[in-house]
Order: sequence, then structure tokens, then C-alpha cells
Amino acid sequence: MIIPSYEDTTPAGTLRNVTHFLHLNQLVVGFKAFDQVQPIVIIGIHGWQPKLVQPFVKLDSSLFCGKMAEAIRLKLNLGPNEGKITSIPLNGYGTVLDRRDTFLKQIQSNQTTSDNIKKAKTLFVVGHSQGVPVGALLLQKLIEVGLVNPDQQQICACFMAGISQGPASRLDVGEYVFEAVDDKQSAELFEFQTSSSKLSQTYRDATLNILKCGVKIVYFASGNDEGVPLHSSLYSNMNHPSIKRGIYVANFVYEEKKFIADLVRVLLRIRNNNYSDHGLLVLLSESLLGYLSDRGHSHLHDESEPYQYAVDHLNLSREYKGVDAKFTEFNYKLPEKPRKTYIPWSMRGLLTDEKIIIAEKLISDFQSLRQSFKSWSPSPLDLVAVELKSDLQPFGDDTEEQYIEVYKETQPKL
Repeated sequence: MIIPSYEDTTPAGTLRNVTHFLHLNQLVVGFKAFDQVQPIVIIGIHGWQPKLVQPFVKLDSSLFCGKMAEAIRLKLNLGPNEGKITSIPLNGYGTVLDRRDTFLKQIQSNQTTSDNIKKAKTLFVVGHSQGVPVGALLLQKLIEVGLVNPDQQQICACFMAGISQGPASRLDVGEYVFEAVDDKQSAELFEFQTSSSKLSQTYRDATLNILKCGVKIVYFASGNDEGVPLHSSLYSNMNHPSIKRGIYVANFVYEEKKFIADLVRVLLRIRNNNYSDHGLLVLLSESLLGYLSDRGHSHLHDESEPYQYAVDHLNLSREYKGVDAKFTEFNYKLPEKPRKTYIPWSMRGLLTDEKIIIAEKLISDFQSLRQSFKSWSPSPLDLVAVELKSDLQPFGDDTEEQYIEVYKETQPKL
């Protein structure tokens, strides 16, 4: 399952649930009436494959297109072959910029494909792993050359397990291995670990541009990803109200590791409601690498929930065209990676942030987490949980309770 659910991404604050519910239903009705007769295009972009493996294992972006088409038909109550949905799976390997240029040429050289994109009223771009930066860069180019027009089209990017801020720092030795075997497309992934690299800057600028044009983006992480940490797959340092974030966690793992899974869920809710998580997701990324699911990096794109979530985001969220994104510089190369000893300080900052603690939709989450933390007794064999129990001790006092009580006292009595 994906946590938090899309229903939890609505703005926190004083907005009444009934008003928001009616507003969302109006949007749903409008979307159904519109898109059953208007063309929809899905562009799929698969991820990275080591050079030595490519002759034996072929990736196919058709999977993404098929899954997204299923999600669209489900949301619109359409039959298996109903709706004007065109799939454009883009297959092929190479460096990020090479793939972008190759795919752009493929689209431009095919008149039918170009026409389908131009005529589409709704466009989804689905990418996985290395296909995430490729997707953002390609979408920017499609807008630049006039094949995509954000003023006349609805556009959403569904980005899964992306390499937006590089692989896990513990894999840094892999950069030298890939260079030694002349695998440039794999070695360059480590350039994303720092925002000062030319490739990171190019990707950042493309993302800033498409967000300002009105593109909506969902970044998904896989809880058991051994290679891409949370902060990378969630593009943690990019902030914009058109961005939503989620993580895939298997149901049985959620029950087994409920406190940690709920902590991540609440932190993502904070981010999805456009508040700061005080860097806690980044600091938890190293500890939680490969911890919260039963499968790994590539399993996420087999699930149906990410695609359904993307459809909801496109059609149930406000448009923020013309709004600039905010970006925070980073460097996750060793030894500059964030130290886990900062977690208590980050948690303390979060618990004393009045804007978050008294937000109407977050109060119950913090109260529930506090109770869970007090009764949480991780197994001594679960070293990750034992360490986090110690690091998160600021959660063991009642710091934010004073803010919640003050908030309650200021509310009108019914």
C-alpha cells in the first residue's frame, strides 16, 4: 500500500472537511465528463540497467503505460478497451541526457506520435529509477519544442524510486567500479548525490521549469529499496505545492513495524501539506534503507496504487501554475552525508514548531504517535528500531502538548 493515502494530502489547517469533500466531488464529476471523450496520452520511461546486464535482461516501459491506463479506466469507470488512451513506451539505455535526446528524436520523427501528444488533453509521464530525471528533462523539452502545451493540457508526472538525489552513500565505491568497466550511464548516477554537479543542476532546472508551467508531480519511494534512499526517491530538497509524496509499504510489514511506518507516514503528511519536516526524513533515510517492505527497488512499479494516486493528484488538487518552487542545496557524498546523531535535534525542532503541532489535521497524528512511542518496545534483534528508539527520545516527553492545549482553548465552543 501507499502511505499516506491521497485523502491525507489535502491542506492542513482550518478547512472544513464537508466543504472540501463537496469540492473534490465537483472536480471528480467534471473530470469524468471531460476525459471520457477527450484523448489521453501516457509516456512511459523505464529505469537504469547495468551495461553488463543489458544484453540479457531487457526492460520495457509498456508495463508503466499499461498500469497507468488501468488506473485511468478504473477512476473513470471505463471498460478494458474504452477511452481514448494512447500509450507511448520509450525503451532504450544510455546516460540521462542521451536518453532524453534519443527519446525526443523518436517522438519528433514519428508524425503519429507527435500528433497524439499535441492533441492530448491529458498527459501522464511515468518514470522509474533513472527514468525519473529522464522523464523530467524530456517533458521540459517537449514543452520547449511545442509538442506539449501546459496552457491547454493537464499534465502529471508519476515518478517512482527515482535517483533524484543519488544512490545511497554506502554504495559510493560502485562509482569507481562502473568507471573501471566503462559504464558511464551507471557511474553518472552518483553525480546526483550533490546539487552542485552539472547534471544535478540540469535536472533541477528542468523540474523547476515544469512545475512553474503547471505540471503536477508525485514522487514515490519503495520502503525496501536497498540502493535509493528515501530523500532521493522523494526528491526531498525540491519544494512546491504541486508535489505530493508517498512510500510503498507492504501491509504485513506495516503491522510488524507500525511505529516507524507511522512516523514516516506523518512526516510525509507534513511535507504534503507544505510544512517543513525539519530534515527528519533525510536523517532517517540511511537507517531505513531497505527496511519497510518485503521487496526492493523495482517492485514499486508493479503495484497499482502509485498510478491511481497519480490520477487522483492530477484531478483532485489545485493548480499552482506560475508558482516558483523552492530548492535547497545538498551534498550526500561521503563524508558530507547527514549524521544520524542529528535526529534528536531534528525531532526537537519538529515538536516545537507551532505551525505543525497545532495544525488541525495533524494533532491526532502526533497524539497517536506519542502513545505508540511510549508503548513501543522493539526487539533487541531489530537493531534499526533499537537505535531509532534512542534517537527519537525527544518524542518521549510532552513538549508539544502545551501547544495543543493552547490551541484547543482558542477554539470556539460548539
